[in-house]
Amino acid sequence: MRPEAEIAIAQDLVANEVNRILLRPDLTPRQIESLERFRASRETRDSLAVPDELIPPPDQFQQEALLYQRGQIELRSDLRQQMQSALLVFKSGLGSSADIMLGGFDSHNENDIQQEVLYSHLADALFYFWDYAEELGLADRILLVIGSDFGRTNYYNDGNGKDHWPIGSYMIMEKNAPWGNRVVGLTDELHFAKGIDPQTLKEDPNGVYMTPSHVHKAIQQYMGFDRFAEDLGLGLDNVESLPLFDPFKATFG
Repeated sequence: MRPEAEIAIAQDLVANEVNRILLRPDLTPRQIESLERFRASRETRDSLAVPDELIPPPDQFQQEALLYQRGQIELRSDLRQQMQSALLVFKSGLGSSADIMLGGFDSHNENDIQQEVLYSHLADALFYFWDYAEELGLADRILLVIGSDFGRTNYYNDGNGKDHWPIGSYMIMEKNAPWGNRVVGLTDELHFAKGIDPQTLKEDPNGVYMTPSHVHKAIQQYMGFDRFAEDLGLGLDNVESLPLFDPFKATFG
């Protein structure tokens, strides 16, 4: 028997078994939902095959990089691998968004060395991302949001490191964006947040203290899926709307 025939028989057996289990009267709603999702995923799995012409030759695969190593501190990164994979998925039409992560910024020891290495690597990787997106014909269809879960303290600890700090920042990039080259939000000289006017975005002691929720609400609105998010229960109804994508409003710039 040919391998294709054996695979087809096995697939039929699995499908029949799923159908048989679904007829059981003692299944919970959650079990039924899980089985239905499993069946649906099997029925559509053929569409997940990435076209061969999109897969680069082995010598063009991005490799994990060793960025820094000293004592117990070792920084490695597969950031370019993640970027390449995400862009190829976008090109194939099998996905429209991706979470890409670069770790190592939690620098409780030797903060300056780690941050310098990581930010240099991040900058180089961003150039690669946009160059590769351009090569794939995707650069004008991407909104890139760069952020972290928290910042670093405004002082050094005993290990020349910096600990957790609740004030952070985001960087948002889009090709030829009319709203680029602006800064929204500010801190004082000790990196404590200051308020901004929710309409003009200028400094205002009685204004809004911007948080990640404000950024994500503005992104939802800009991308046009805020209503969709609300329908899924993921809306940000209790968060002020800030005109973060208005090219004529900024704290600086």
